[in-house]
Amino acid sequence: MPARHLVLRAVYTVVEEMSGMARYTVVVERGDGEFFAYVPALPGCTSVGPTRGQALDSVTEAIALMLEYLAEQGLPAPDSVETIAEVEVN
Repeated sequence: MPARHLVLRAVYTVVEEMSGMARYTVVVERGDGEFFAYVPALPGCTSVGPTRGQALDSVTEAIALMLEYLAEQGLPAPDSVETIAEVEVN
């Protein structure tokens, strides 16, 4: 039987002020000794940290940088994921 890895996942909404208020859903997964955070609405906007708080702080900074880059390029900021659903599988 293949080994299974336990992944703990939490979903947060990060609020960032930049020419108005933007809200993005952030998914945080706990792996082997670190936390991985990513933003489904902003592909490539990710972060890793030794604690959940540090991963969230880093991904908040990454969101701000991504939004700044998009604004500089004259591109619209994507809308955040509005719905997160959990399903049970037997």
